[in-house]
Amino acid sequence: MPEQPSITLEFRGGIHGTLHYAVGGERYSIPYEHTGDHRSGILVFIKELDAQLKCEEPLKRRSQILRDIQSWSKQTGEMLSW
Repeated sequence: MPEQPSITLEFRGGIHGTLHYAVGGERYSIPYEHTGDHRSGILVFIKELDAQLKCEEPLKRRSQILRDIQSWSKQTGEMLSW
């Protein structure tokens, strides 16, 4: 069974914050902003993730990270958009 990622939101005040994703030895920090609309919730700047991916198959890894974040969103009720 694959290891479950740790995903947390760090609020920096105002509308800005950082989504932290960690699994195994990998750690990524992705900035976000609150949209002010409860239907769309948090706008996650996933382009910022691309620069952090230093692996042989970055698109495959990015896809898995986004699936993990979407699953976390469903479990926690956090509304995300990108």
